Amino acid sequence: MNASASQINYKTSWLLAEATGRSHVTTVLQEVQQRRGITSKDVLELGSGVGTNLLVLSADNRVRGVEGLEAAVCEAQSPGIDTLQANLEAELPLEDNSADWILCIDVLEHLLNPAVCLASAHRILRDDGRLIINVPNHFDWHGRMRILSGSGIDSQRYFPDSSHWKYPHVRFFQRATIEAFLAEGGFTVE
Repeated sequence: MNASASQINYKTSWLLAEATGRSHVTTVLQEVQQRRGITSKDVLELGSGVGTNLLVLSADNRVRGVEGLEAAVCEAQSPGIDTLQANLEAELPLEDNSADWILCIDVLEHLLNPAVCLASAHRILRDDGRLIINVPNHFDWHGRMRILSGSGIDSQRYFPDSSHWKYPHVRFFQRATIEAFLAEGGFTVE
């Protein structure tokens, strides 16, 4: 059931290092929580890392994370985030129709088969549930200019110390492609 180290192309040290630099994500989550009235809900995060995103919603909701890295699971559990270690590219041992909200933030681009993760999200969400996703766009006009200038595929410099052949992002989305991917997975984009 656990993801093997060979299936995971990121490190807990990266998650810990970026946890304090992701205030833009936590700010958006706080805004969504206020705007959508996310309280007393079951919130699940797929690819929950060290629990940074779930901490934002934990005071008012029942939160749970799913993460592949054992060390990241331990980090998330330290402040009290219920976190399951599991492979996001395999059937997740979670009940059908058990979550009101699912977060999948900066995860799909790391997966060889993100459709498996998306299918799990669809199965786990309640009929009126919502999925919040985020994927980077390497190919906005700034990124394209950097690629033309020789940056290589890491046009946004997300992983400046990674060799291109070990680059952690294995899928690349643009708005149209992520919308098509979500529609194929049974979701309607708002």
